[in-house]
Amino acid sequence: MGDFNIITSLDEKLGGSQVVTNYMLNFYDFLNNENLFSLRAFGIPYTWTNKHEDDSIIFETLDRVCVNTSLLNDCPDIKLENLPIIGSDHGLICLTLNNMKKKKNRCFKFEAIWLSHKEFIPLVENIWNQKHNTNPLLNFVTIANQFSSQAQSWNKNVYGNLFRKLEELNERSKLIQQ
Repeated sequence: MGDFNIITSLDEKLGGSQVVTNYMLNFYDFLNNENLFSLRAFGIPYTWTNKHEDDSIIFETLDRVCVNTSLLNDCPDIKLENLPIIGSDHGLICLTLNNMKKKKNRCFKFEAIWLSHKEFIPLVENIWNQKHNTNPLLNFVTIANQFSSQAQSWNKNVYGNLFRKLEELNERSKLIQQ
């Protein structure tokens, strides 16, 4: 979602030269190769203007949301609206996700106490020294996900639920004080 700074077809342009460029073709090919498509918007038809006040004015759809079928399955009522171009040369785009199927993903939280445990650093080194893919970004994402999962599992085995233990100790302390 954002300013891709390229149109995918001449239908997304009003004014200026009407020429299909290699950049357009490459972007279109990229979307197709990645099984993505640009979500159709309602509202203002274009998201950018050169702000000329004469016959040389140009409007283009440069801001967009690219989605795959998985997102559409998870959120069938997704809506994109192009808002008026005011102040800037770009108009805002507003994405609304109604009735999205919710997934319960807890976010990963690193606990400083882990650093004091003798098993933790070897665990980190073992996970982060792996190579899964030749693409560095994909390798990073794969290892980061694996690290998150293994660190949380390790924490549960070594420390248990610290927040529950703290709550129990606070409750015991309160009873003792009473």
